[in-house]
Amino acid sequence: MTMLEITQHAASVIAAECGVREVPATGGLRIAPKASADDGKARSLGIAFVASPQPSDTVVHAGEATVFLAEGVERMVGERVLDAEDGASPPHLVLRSRPAPG
Repeated sequence: MTMLEITQHAASVIAAECGVREVPATGGLRIAPKASADDGKARSLGIAFVASPQPSDTVVHAGEATVFLAEGVERMVGERVLDAEDGASPPHLVLRSRPAPG
């Protein structure tokens, strides 16, 4: 399985937000499954800025940003790209489908 790709724009947004939130150098953005209130099963993803990864997290570095993927998240995101959309403050992070090769 291919690891989540992080665009340069998303990496800049994550790094800037870590600075604003005074996240230590060991920290970053953590993406983890978010359980549904209906049945408790993970159907969506949640994000949080954290001081350090959990022991089972996969660590992804992109530019100045560090992203922690909780166990099982790689299967949920598949071959997607983490990007940032301007228009809000801070910009929204979004998962997009990876462009087809060629």
